[in-house]
Amino acid sequence: MAQRHEDQGEDAAWHLDKKVPVALILAIVIQTATAIWWASGVDQRLAGLEVAAPDNRKAWEKLAVVESQVTGMRADLTELRQLLLSYMQKNSRGQ
Repeated sequence: MAQRHEDQGEDAAWHLDKKVPVALILAIVIQTATAIWWASGVDQRLAGLEVAAPDNRKAWEKLAVVESQVTGMRADLTELRQLLLSYMQKNSRGQ
């Protein structure tokens, strides 16, 4: 009985024999190499984005300034429109 238990232990252990096709091993190696190649490409793109990030921050700051200027211009235009309408109303009554 002890002999049978030892045999099962040896069979249960991981081993590689001639039954594993070379094509399977080659496919796994190619997939692993492809995954590493893809990951290195992602790393390079991320590094490029990290370099460009400060430039993007400056652009966003400039955009915020432009938006505040446009908001101020709209307020000025609204005020000018009101002044023009009141001027036109005063002139139309006087005639």
